[in-house]
Amino acid sequence: PALDRFSKDGQFYRGDLNFINWESVVGDQCLQWHAPYRRGRSYAFLSRPENIEQAINRGIKFFALSNNHTRDCHQVSNETDWGQIIMLNELEAIQHQYTELSYHGVEFSNKNSPKIVKKIIKGKEITIAFSTLYTGRESCPFATCLEDIDEVLQNIKQASVDLKILMIHSMSDQTKLVEIAKKFIKDSDGDIVFGSGPHRWKPIRLVEKGNQTYGIIFDSLGNFLHPSMAPQGKNIIGRVLFDLNTLELKQVQLIPVKNDLLEVRLSQENPASIESNMDWKTFNIQNNSGNNINGAYFNL
Repeated sequence: PALDRFSKDGQFYRGDLNFINWESVVGDQCLQWHAPYRRGRSYAFLSRPENIEQAINRGIKFFALSNNHTRDCHQVSNETDWGQIIMLNELEAIQHQYTELSYHGVEFSNKNSPKIVKKIIKGKEITIAFSTLYTGRESCPFATCLEDIDEVLQNIKQASVDLKILMIHSMSDQTKLVEIAKKFIKDSDGDIVFGSGPHRWKPIRLVEKGNQTYGIIFDSLGNFLHPSMAPQGKNIIGRVLFDLNTLELKQVQLIPVKNDLLEVRLSQENPASIESNMDWKTFNIQNNSGNNINGAYFNL
């Protein structure tokens, strides 16, 4: 319902391929949270399986799961990563009904291999390799964490595909995220890095791969839709446009949004103010519903 209130036809957020960081355990209950409650400092999240289905039905098909909040549920015995086991069981059940669902970052096995997905876009078959990483822990039994970096990057480097997408979730320090992202673009022929973690937008980087081709790094998109985050407007929907014939990067777009408890709204913050090595042009257009869309773009 919140997505429909934000954009009934999906125009604001929906492209040919849609990626989201799902920062929550997926399931119907937690027997025990990951840590004792401390007022003002404890955050633990649980989202219902039907929320995943609702997102799929609104065009969001790629889900990044490697982040700190997929660890929020424990058994009473404090079994490690119980929340991730719950989530995997739920997602496997959903996949039987929604075969277009693609998720990465939490797996029972082969967690460091990218998801390879074929999509028909405007009549052309495009093959995508999709991987995720979390930089906040050294080791995770079911998730892709720091110790998995080299294998994740090597596996996606070897993938014979049209587009390579990496989503990275960090904690407060973005240094490791930027290091991994640049290596992915330059050494693994990566195309897009969508970063998350700081809960607000961070710098955006155009990185040359060689032969005058480029990849793009969003250090952090910020928040989108979440019922437990304080309202703020410095978040972006990052849109990346490729030439359908050459699959070269042609344009980057930014649409600022404000997360506001149970709502997501268009933001009037200026996305061109984000630190970047691109010369942004701004736009303000009125769509068919009479909403003013404020944003920025850069043409290569």
